[in-house]
Amino acid sequence: MAVQDGSDIMISLNGSAVVNATTSQNLDVTVDMIETTTKDSSGIKTFIAGEQGSTFGIEGKLDPAAAYSVTELLAAIKAKAALSCTYGEGVKTSGGRILTFSALLSNYSETGGQNAEATWSASLQITGDITEATSTATIP
Repeated sequence: MAVQDGSDIMISLNGSAVVNATTSQNLDVTVDMIETTTKDSSGIKTFIAGEQGSTFGIEGKLDPAAAYSVTELLAAIKAKAALSCTYGEGVKTSGGRILTFSALLSNYSETGGQNAEATWSASLQITGDITEATSTATIP
């Protein structure tokens, strides 16, 4: 069984460059559950699937000198504009799996503790569908 190394999975925002100094990222896809319980359900709750929603989180080490850095992330949240996102091992390896989606940057924070590395985190609200494909080129 082949297992994907999480270190090989990258995120690119707006297709220009890989977000540098990331330490982790997570994709959460949820479906709203609509309760359909009635008096005829014999006291057992029943549900149907409703609308799908997705969020994406990224964490990294603070490196303002990086090619795609916290400066661009801060500008993106101020712009309140949708970002074109590409995520997966196919970002750095041609022929790998990628997910593409549009997202709004909904949260950005920086943390710098005494005698500790400075870090940042960002949350993205995915708007629309997520498309899965195989990459044909890499992103620098």
